[in-house]
Amino acid sequence: MKKTHCPGCGAVFQTDSPGEPGFLPSSATGRDDAICQRCFRLLHYGRLESPGKDDRRIGRSIMDIAGKMDLAVLVGDIFDLEGSLTPDWGKVIRCPVLLALNKTDLLPKKTPVEEVVEAAENLWHKRLPSLNLRGIFPVSARENLGLDKLNEAMILNRGVHHCIGFLGVTNAGKSSLLSRLLPKQQKEPTVSNLPGTTQGATRWYLDSTDLTLLDTPGWIPGTRLTDILCPECAGRLVVHKRVDSQYVEMANKSSLMLGGYTVITLMDSSSRAVSVYPAQGIKVHSTNSEKAKLLLDSPPDWLGVVCKDCRNKLCWEEREYLVPSGCDFFVSGLGWVAVRNHDARFVVKSPVGVETGVRVPNLIGKK
Repeated sequence: MKKTHCPGCGAVFQTDSPGEPGFLPSSATGRDDAICQRCFRLLHYGRLESPGKDDRRIGRSIMDIAGKMDLAVLVGDIFDLEGSLTPDWGKVIRCPVLLALNKTDLLPKKTPVEEVVEAAENLWHKRLPSLNLRGIFPVSARENLGLDKLNEAMILNRGVHHCIGFLGVTNAGKSSLLSRLLPKQQKEPTVSNLPGTTQGATRWYLDSTDLTLLDTPGWIPGTRLTDILCPECAGRLVVHKRVDSQYVEMANKSSLMLGGYTVITLMDSSSRAVSVYPAQGIKVHSTNSEKAKLLLDSPPDWLGVVCKDCRNKLCWEEREYLVPSGCDFFVSGLGWVAVRNHDARFVVKSPVGVETGVRVPNLIGKK
């Protein structure tokens, strides 16, 4: 049967618009292993030539696909639970759910995975109480960890039509996770750290377990820093190495910069000890509040590269937070600051539209 969709990104094959999703050169027409030119160049050269569909069209596509699932595997990014477990899923998912917490191999070595599972469960019941959660599974697509238990749960909860969909926000790693579950001889979804890689549904049948697996485009909640950046700038923030905390002693009116994106200023009269867990490629810089304002207005490259277009579209808002001892202050898509021994009062300057808040208790590193 003639293929009508690219198995890499799910876009409909087309011959009119080179560089756009689904474009198939004449030299590849008729090949069983053909993928669109956009996927080919993304895989071999790391270039995303077109962002593809806009956010609204992607959202409609995901809603349509979600209505055809018997079971959803929601893939969450263990380093951005708030961004991953967006309340939007309550409107999208209409079937039982397995939550796969991806990237467990990147946790600090001393962190028990059970701590993160507990935090994810608490956040789930707070944000998505109406959904039928059938289990939480810590996994690593990169290191092939935890997939046996996830696979067993998929078979046990597969539903009438045995159709299981993989959902997740952009860059959570759902295509990577799905690839691990496919037989080696099957063509895999296109995987990259650039948001917008998957453009439509890709369908895979597993003869050994009689399961049909669906890959979907990444949901864009609009509340993470990566949602308002271009694909290249967003891709630089995707965590792909083990994260170690950075210990910082903050004095009164001193500021902590998370790259060129956020300034956290301590307003307490005495010093506070914090641990910082930044996104990939983000420089953690301690300075005074006046210097921080200047650096935020004109960030040097050593703070983390931000392209001119992204810099021009960022707007700032300032808020005050009281963070109890043993809790986190987080910036969705950017990282978090864990307050250790005493409550801390912060004034935070961050991009408008990006979710920030206090998480109780610390996500990782409890005593």
